[in-house]
This record gives sequence, C-alpha cells and structure tokens, in this order.
Amino acid sequence: MTRLLPANARRFSDYDSPRRERTLDLEELLSNAARDQIRRARQQSFVAFPVTFSSTAFLVNTKQNLVLIDTGAGSLSGLSFGRLLGNLRASGYEPEQIDHVFLTHLHVGHSGGVQPGSQAGGRTFPNATVRVSQAEVDYWLNLANEAGSSEINK
Repeated sequence: MTRLLPANARRFSDYDSPRRERTLDLEELLSNAARDQIRRARQQSFVAFPVTFSSTAFLVNTKQNLVLIDTGAGSLSGLSFGRLLGNLRASGYEPEQIDHVFLTHLHVGHSGGVQPGSQAGGRTFPNATVRVSQAEVDYWLNLANEAGSSEINK
C-alpha cells in the first residue's frame, strides 16, 4: 500500500540495520505482564516473532519554517540508531536549519535525538525551539513515576 505525504513533508528513518537488529523482545518491553500471559496474548493475536519496529521522524516545510516531528533515538538506543542526521543531510537539510522540533512524546525512540550530547556534543538542533506537551513533561520529570517504569522507559 502506498502512503502519501503532503508535498511539503518528508519522512526520515533513524535506523539503518538489518531486519534482525530491528526486533523487540515483547517479554522485556511489556514488563508489567507475566511472560506466559504475553506469550498467550501473542499466540491468540497471531503476532509473529520477532516483532520488528522502526523509528521515523517527519520534516514539514511550512514555507516559513522547517518543523521536525520527533527526532528518533539518536545515539541512545544502540548502534542501529542515530541515522536521522545523516539521512536529513542526504536530503539537503542541515540540523541548523530546523526552526521547531515537536516531540509527540518522550520515549527515547521519539525524543532521544534531541538530547544535548546525544550526537557529537552540544545541541543537535541549535536553532530550534523544542516543543512537547506539558502532560509529557510533568509525567517524565516526576521522580515518583520513575520507580514504576520499566528499564526500557528510563
């Protein structure tokens, strides 16, 4: 199935790895459920293993601004990630050109690339205003929530 994006939007991948490296261990990811419960649910839902995933960001040119939606994981999720900047540059854009970064939520696969020092030091998008919902900020900056989070979400 072909997916169409508006003419002023581009999709960029944050990973560049063989299929086997883009897999998730659902039993590790879904740490709040028992392993046998996850296996039963997977079998009943006909979910194939291993589960593959991607990390995608979108660049929208509004004619006044370049807006990046999500940043991928940067260097925070292993060797398979951190390809967003290279893919952005290969398309003719530099990180310094980005005016706004909108983070859909603060999981590492969506926001890790914006973290200072997650790339080659300093701000990844030095001229951008980073925007995220107040609800996300309140949740992830509340230390009480860290105790109940799985390792993958810390």
